[in-house]
Order: sequence, then C-alpha cells, then structure tokens
Amino acid sequence: MKYCVALNPSYSKNLNDSDSISFIPMECLTNGSICPKTDVVGRVKTGYTFFADGDIIMAKVTPCFENGNIAIVHNLLNGVGFGTSELYVFRSKTIDTVYLFYYLQNDQFKQLCIGTMYGTGGLKRVSLDFIRNYTFYVPPFAKQQQIASFLDTKSSLIDSTIQKEREVIDKLKEYRQAVITEAVTKGIRAGIPMKDSGVEWIGEIPEGWTTYRIKYNTYLKGRIGWQGLKSSEFIDEGPYLVTGTDFKNGRVNWNTAYHISLDRYNEAPEIQLKVGDLLITKDGTVGKLAFIDCLPDKASLNSHLVVLRSTTKKYTNKYLYWVLSSDVFTIYTELKQDGSIMASLSQEKLNNFTFSLPPLSEQQDIVDYLDAKCSAIDATIQKRELAIEKLTAYKQSLIYECVTGKKEVLG
Repeated sequence: MKYCVALNPSYSKNLNDSDSISFIPMECLTNGSICPKTDVVGRVKTGYTFFADGDIIMAKVTPCFENGNIAIVHNLLNGVGFGTSELYVFRSKTIDTVYLFYYLQNDQFKQLCIGTMYGTGGLKRVSLDFIRNYTFYVPPFAKQQQIASFLDTKSSLIDSTIQKEREVIDKLKEYRQAVITEAVTKGIRAGIPMKDSGVEWIGEIPEGWTTYRIKYNTYLKGRIGWQGLKSSEFIDEGPYLVTGTDFKNGRVNWNTAYHISLDRYNEAPEIQLKVGDLLITKDGTVGKLAFIDCLPDKASLNSHLVVLRSTTKKYTNKYLYWVLSSDVFTIYTELKQDGSIMASLSQEKLNNFTFSLPPLSEQQDIVDYLDAKCSAIDATIQKRELAIEKLTAYKQSLIYECVTGKKEVLG
C-alpha cells in the first residue's frame, strides 16, 4: 500500500503564544517509551518538528536511529509536542498506528533505511526521499489490529524479562564496585585493626598501611595537543595510536586502534607506550582505564589520554589500576570538580590524588584476588548481556515475521 502514511504532518490545533507544549528530544525515545520530557511554556515556531497525540516519532540520525529511538506519543500538553529537526513524524488514517509502529521497527525496513543514509563522519541521516517513496503491503485493518495486539503482549513479556536481566546486571556491577573499593581500602584479610587514613575520600585503612600521592615517583604524561596530527594521516599499518574508544574491559583492543607513521610516533617519545603502563582518559568519558599487558607493536596516545608509570617500588601499576577503578577515585574526582560543565581530569588533579597503600606483598595479594573475583563477576555479567542480546534478536525476528505475514497470528 503506497501513500497511506503522512510523513511530518502538520498539526491543526490553534495555540496561543503563551500556551505550554511538550518538548521531546530524540534521545528520550527508548524501546517504544518516552523518558521524562520537558514541558515548555510558549510556542516554539521555527526550526523544530511538531507532532500531535497519537503520532509516531522516530529519530532519523545516527546513532539514535540504529538504537531504535521510536515511540508513539501520548499525553502531550495541549495535545502538541515538538522536537528537533532530526525527527520523522508518521501519521496514518488507513493503517493502525500500533501496527505501523511495529512495522517501522522490523529489521528489513531498518536495514533498507541504513542503506540510504547520507552524511559525513559519525552523523548520518535516513533519506527523506526513501521514506516518502517507500512502498509496503499491509493486511486488512482488523488483521493489523490483531497483529498489533499480539505484538503488544509478546513485546511486553520480552521487555519485562530484559528489564529484569538489566536489573541483575546493575546489581552485579554495584557488587563489583563494592568488592574493588573494599579491597583497596580495607584489604582482604579479616580482623585487621583499622586506623583513620586522614584522607577525606579514603576513610579508615588497616594498620600497617599508609597513604601515597600519585605525583611522588610516578611518571605521568599526555600528548600536548594534537601536534598538527589529522585524521587524514591515519594509515593501515605502522605504530598504533591508542584512543579511549579502544579501551575494552580494562585492556586495549588493538584491532580497533588507528595507525600512524613512524615519524609521527617519534615526535612524542614521552608518550611511547611500554608493557605494564596504565592509561586513563582525561576528558570525554573521564576515568576509563586500560592496563597494557601486551604490546604488539610501537604505540602512542591521542590527546585525550594520559599514561601512568610507577618509577618506584612503592606500588605496582596493576594495583593502581584497581585503585583508580574503585569508588575512592570517583569520590575524589567529584570532590575536586571545578564547576565546569564538561567533566575533565587534569594532570594536576590526577597527580594530587592520594590513595591507600599496603605493603608490596599485600598489594599483589589484592591484585590476584581482584583479578579472579572480578573476572568471575564479569563472566556472569557477560552471560546476562548475551541473554539480553538473544531476547532482543528474538523480539526483532518476531516483529519482522508478524508484520510481513511470514508468521500467522491467530485470533
């Protein structure tokens, strides 16, 4: 059936300039629902996309489109809402809205949309011409409603199961953080007498432990700007250029890292990496960590990372890795926030971080304990995440089969 869907239709309700309407960013559209929206007093007139109660709104820009940011809007203030120009709005008098909502989520349609995307860099948009001219076949209206009702029931059950899995994952992550924080502040031996560390973000520590500031006998360096380095200089082989997006599970994923020329690598000897180095992101997603346990080739850093290297036998980098993974470091960075909108971790702030320090032999015991304990927790989390992936794939398959008639839905 063609031309049965109005794309970005106008809204007909007359509003005064002082009336309130609802603002819904595309990031708020998740799994068919809408997270808390902002209500705005005063009608916004230009540069935005408007919609009405009962419309379907869908993000047309990456990555929101691929993440399934789509929903049917209800309970808008005065029946009208608006979002950015990065939304497509769908309304139909001949197709059941819920059926259309599911149809727009089926994998075949989504892949066709992705194939039409245009734009440069990471920001790409689904083609308006493709959406306008897309033709698809639908069953009679009563059958549409039957399919929509079936998918509502099934999707609700699947989504509920997925939500329970996510709640378990959240609890496992909280438990993991508690285990790490307990180990690097209280140790792993029971019944040890405690003392006040004298440090606000640490609290009590075992007797026999001390505190230590990173800047004492620690090599800490980052790239000074980009030194004129451009993305056009990235090549297919040569020394690695590590970025924070290459961090995965506390290590560097060398398969995703860029490569630079040997000349560029040699420009910054102070950030040439060694096995045993510890890396941390200082802006963007602040505080992501990677421990260099292997080095397949020469490697350097981009300007968003800092390398730490112990220059003393007071502590090991692997122990520091777990300290910086703990809530102690999170509390410290929150206490030292300078009020700026963008979170960042300056080298000065990192240098002045004080942490609890057990004897070297006990540090190794803690490292061994956390390596084993967190690996077991991570394995359980991975199983739960795999279960979510399978449930999500099953839901997508079910939607596709139902809206395309490959699966018979009985009344």
